[in-house]
Amino acid sequence: MSWHGVSIIICCHNGAARLPETVRHIARQAVPRYVPWEFILVDNASTDQSSAIVESIWNSLDPSGELRIVYEPALGLSHARARGFAEARYEFVILCDDDNWIEESYAATAYEIMMGNARIAALGGLGKLVFEVEPPEWVKHAGIFAAGEQADRPGKVMKNRIYGAGCVIRRSAYLQLRELGFRSLLTDRKGTELTSGGDHELCFALSIMGYDIWYDDRLCFSHFITKDRLTWQYLMRYARESSRCFDVLTSYKMIAADTSTSKFSIITMIRDFFFCLRQFIRVNGRRLVTAPMSVQGRLLYFRHVILKCKLVAYFKEFNAIVRTHEEILKFKDACVEAQGIKRKEPQFAARFRITFFLKLFALRQ
Repeated sequence: MSWHGVSIIICCHNGAARLPETVRHIARQAVPRYVPWEFILVDNASTDQSSAIVESIWNSLDPSGELRIVYEPALGLSHARARGFAEARYEFVILCDDDNWIEESYAATAYEIMMGNARIAALGGLGKLVFEVEPPEWVKHAGIFAAGEQADRPGKVMKNRIYGAGCVIRRSAYLQLRELGFRSLLTDRKGTELTSGGDHELCFALSIMGYDIWYDDRLCFSHFITKDRLTWQYLMRYARESSRCFDVLTSYKMIAADTSTSKFSIITMIRDFFFCLRQFIRVNGRRLVTAPMSVQGRLLYFRHVILKCKLVAYFKEFNAIVRTHEEILKFKDACVEAQGIKRKEPQFAARFRITFFLKLFALRQ
């Protein structure tokens, strides 16, 4: 059972250089005396002095919340977050990255919003980018960092997802997910890899279970971006490595929005393949008439790399992608059954011809 209160969790792997300022912002939280809160550092197989640095800074500031440090040997952000949820004592869990500087009212505001609406399972705030050095112009438009408004206005997020930086999760809802058989299909960030998507996966799963995903711009934080993340090489790494999660997130997105219109996973994924192919053709058509070294040209090439990785994955791993979609559908069925609601079976278009596509993507038994 979770007591009403706030647990701020940082999952870090070798974050010693980034953690000091982040910890100072957490220590300055202005939390009402009637709201219990804690700060948990999940040390995810770090080989630097992350834990020692955090403990030293925290003790020197004498904040009102308690610090607890736990160790998670399985490398990967999803593993570390699961450990954090298991350790948390309180109902409202703030997932704070090691480069997120939350405002002093963050925990108190999160508590107020979550207490006021029991349907909210995930709550996102407004991040502002702070750069170590002046960034190239294309970085400001690439959209790869967690920042900016997450909806047109505060309230329910219709796209069913928010970025993980600074997000607040209702712990009891997360535990319900686990009881229904939810297990992350992603490792999310792992060491120095740029694979990601665990935050969106969690939001989609909570939405499928019937909860609301919410946004409120009163939750403000700064997202500090170091100079090594502002290079073209980093952007290309991000494009290639982050695209590995697309199969899981594409299926979750369709199922959470109830737009998976076929009861046959193979039909759904074939249709999505052709959607990606159409986008790929359009992007490369625009590249033909755009100066390659211009801001727009670089952004189009970035998009080209992401779509190319997706299309290659469809050809190489189509069977696994279909199985992933079926696994998420089973999870949705478990949620529906737990709620006692009869699920409507989706139908595919009457004249949809699939013979050629089935041959193209023949399932290997």
